[in-house]
Amino acid sequence: MKSYVLVIEPEARDDINGAVDYYKNIYGNLALKFVDALQATLAQIKQNPFYQMKYDDVRCLQIKKFPYSIHYLIDETYDEIKVLAIIHTASDPDKIWMWREEE
Repeated sequence: MKSYVLVIEPEARDDINGAVDYYKNIYGNLALKFVDALQATLAQIKQNPFYQMKYDDVRCLQIKKFPYSIHYLIDETYDEIKVLAIIHTASDPDKIWMWREEE
């Protein structure tokens, strides 16, 4: 199987930081559990990135035990997986998709 490099876009890093801060405020240990679940899901995507296509070329995979989905593209030209966003499942995606404004 092809090997891909995982690239986390700055907007996705902001999403991660926001979720970690949120869980730290609830209970510090919960933030660590979120990061562990996020890392496990990213590793799962890296191993096999061909999950459900949500729209256009963007794929999504939910983080286990947390209400967040990882939204990403597969760039076959550069063998990269570009993580675009980490979004709470109750959010309105039309208000969040910053990369759509560039089209």
